[in-house]
Parts: sequence; C-alpha cells; structure tokens
Amino acid sequence: MRLKVKISLTEFGDTQTFSKEQIKNWFSSGKFDKRYPQEYLKKWIRTNSRYLAFLGISYKWDDEKKKLILIPGNKIGLVPLRNPYGGKVYGSIVVKSRLEWINIYDILEAIGWKYQPPFPKRRRANY
Repeated sequence: MRLKVKISLTEFGDTQTFSKEQIKNWFSSGKFDKRYPQEYLKKWIRTNSRYLAFLGISYKWDDEKKKLILIPGNKIGLVPLRNPYGGKVYGSIVVKSRLEWINIYDILEAIGWKYQPPFPKRRRANY
C-alpha cells in the first residue's frame, strides 16, 4: 500500500492539531506504536525539518492530549514530505493563503505590481 500524506494549513498561525490516530496514518503499517508517539514523531520531524523550516511551520507536542500541533507562519507554499523509513517522498504539506488567489491577483493589480522574471541578456553576434 502506498501512503499519500496530505497536510493542509492556512498561513498566519491557524494551527492544526493531529491525534495519534491521524499520525499513525503517516507511517507504514507496523512502523508506529501508539504507546510511544513522541519517539516516532521525533523521527518524522527530523526527516522533514528542512521542509517545515522552509515554510516557517513550527510544531509542538501536547503531552496532556497526546496530539501534535502544527503552526504555520507567514509563508505560503508547497513542500514534499519524506517517509522517515527510506526517505522517499510520500506526501506534501500545503500552506494556503488566507486570501483566495483571485483576491491576491486583484490586490497586486490594484497597486500596479507585476512580476517580471529576469531574462538573460542576448549577446550580439559580431559579423
């Protein structure tokens, strides 16, 4: 069975909480023991810390409720998730904008902002 983990967050600190049952689905069968979720999460976080940091996602473990809390920052984007057992990409984390993309476009257009990618300069041929 192939795992496909998809985590969706919204920017600016809209936290999302994951129970042990949800976290169990992030691991292959037999690779997660609900009695010791922190040990498995440490490995998952260590494997994916680079991607979490890239999107400014912080995390904490609620020991009382036995839940993982993911807290997005002010960045939006998409990053892959790697399986802690083998390192293959098996899912993604998306941090969406609070505004719909259509609204962002309208705002940028209203202020006259246009993205222009840097184009390489052409060399003139010497004839």
